[in-house]
Amino acid sequence: MNILLSTSCAIPSGGGIASYNEELVNLFGREHSLYLITASKEENVYGYKETVSYYGKDYKTFIYARDILDKIDKWKIDIVINSDCPLIAVLAPYIKVPIISISHFINGRLALSAGYNANYLSAIVSLSNYGKDYLIKTYNIKEESKVKVIYNFVADKEMPFPDNKINRTPLKIVYPGGTSIKKSFEVVMCALYKLLKTNLNFKFIWLGNTLLPSAKFSKHKDLRQFFEDDNRLEIKGKVSREEAIHYIEQANIFLLPSRGEGCPMTLLEAMRAGCIPIVSDAKHGSVEILQSGKFGKIVKQGSSTSLFDAIEDILVNHGNYINDYKNTFTYSRNTLSQNIWAQQMKNLFLTVRSHSKEYKILEEEDYALNWKNFDKRLKKERCKEQFDSLVCRLYLEYLYYFIK
Repeated sequence: MNILLSTSCAIPSGGGIASYNEELVNLFGREHSLYLITASKEENVYGYKETVSYYGKDYKTFIYARDILDKIDKWKIDIVINSDCPLIAVLAPYIKVPIISISHFINGRLALSAGYNANYLSAIVSLSNYGKDYLIKTYNIKEESKVKVIYNFVADKEMPFPDNKINRTPLKIVYPGGTSIKKSFEVVMCALYKLLKTNLNFKFIWLGNTLLPSAKFSKHKDLRQFFEDDNRLEIKGKVSREEAIHYIEQANIFLLPSRGEGCPMTLLEAMRAGCIPIVSDAKHGSVEILQSGKFGKIVKQGSSTSLFDAIEDILVNHGNYINDYKNTFTYSRNTLSQNIWAQQMKNLFLTVRSHSKEYKILEEEDYALNWKNFDKRLKKERCKEQFDSLVCRLYLEYLYYFIK
């Protein structure tokens, strides 16, 4: 079978979409021939027979569209996977072979790349039931069964149950979100500030970028400006993927109170090593996993008080949460394993290949209108993101003076 993967990025550099793509290559590359279309400046990517990059090219033209369709015919592609590729999202009505789209986020631009032209897609993989509902409603998908919920997975890793965590002093708290607005870093920052004002014993490890979203517009440039020296806090900044996994696996308490997610790998990696996870009640994969597994704590989205109270309760009453270590450790292996994910993906491939796909002939005027409609939706999603960023920047300015 010949498979075309189309994506925004194919070479991993710290998780995310490219890492997901790498797992697809690992799963299907041994038995099938893989081809790649990428929006990034990538050439001769390992694992693919051919790589086509549209980086820096006038890829919205009718001529380029015809060239891509010719390549799909030339390569004799059997299935197309759209893993965040706007080009293929717009080209979907004119592609004859089955298309599977991956929605890497519950909403926004990544969901747009997955859900646009849904009537011409064979299947859409959502990483949560919330994401599935969003796609069906937003893109008016009549055939709801074509949207499949397949959670991300955690790679198999031999490790003993971490008994040492249960009796560790102090407990380690790990937050991997840097200063990402989507990860609600300002909520974590406020809760941390409150924690550092107490006499509680803990070790807080902050991973990721420390440059503030407001840096271009404010004298407050870096996260470290908000905190005085305290041996209970370690702000690590950006670290390698291997280092990040090391710290995440050390967590007693793992924080990810995000505004939105798909199905975050960091949460799964923390659970694989046994932990007490804390996520927000925002509608995404994280809260579904905790509700299903009946472990960890779910806090109110956007509330630093709710997050502080949850952390404080675990630190003070740690004995009440001992079972969470075993429950997360077991759940990751029984429900979120690589083998389960691989079988679900293989079954999906068999299903879409057994059904014919609707398509139409590429015409210049129709194709131009298709791009116009896509760009209109994209602009709307970007405006939402910019508004969230503006609100966060204003909040940070207020917060800085409140803390100081």
